[in-house]
Amino acid sequence: MAFENEKIACYGDGAPRERWEQYGMSDIRQQVGCSQYITPAECTVDHARDISLIWVAEQRDEDHAPTGLTGWLFEWHRHRLWAEIRNVSVKGGNGAPLLVVRRLISLGLMGEEINPLGLRRKLPPELKPSREEILQDLYDALLCWGKTVNRHASYELTLDLAEGV
Repeated sequence: MAFENEKIACYGDGAPRERWEQYGMSDIRQQVGCSQYITPAECTVDHARDISLIWVAEQRDEDHAPTGLTGWLFEWHRHRLWAEIRNVSVKGGNGAPLLVVRRLISLGLMGEEINPLGLRRKLPPELKPSREEILQDLYDALLCWGKTVNRHASYELTLDLAEGV
């Protein structure tokens, strides 16, 4: 089975509250901190492989404008990972292919608190042998998410890796 997007927001959009709780979204808000938390509406999921991706945080500057740094809950085979991704560029649209470049800044196990965004996290030793598979699955999930959310006929994603990821 491939990745697909599902509604998870539980307030008035028809998604069941059980799905919201299944992904632990109530706990995530406390871990992220209210100033960076966004209310997720969708989850990109591959049920057959037990992988999911949810955009849950966005860093903002002192004027409350987005800085381009986003936080994602990436559940990979029962490992709860926190991915921090910077939006680098977006080109195209208006009938032209949408070309998006993002940079993976940090990827590691989700701890007790993930506030603030911008701290470097690394994969634990037990997941390092699976690093390439994890990165490919993260890319595939981000690509599915982007195609669905942006609703463009042609959506292309480049995912760069920051040094040390």
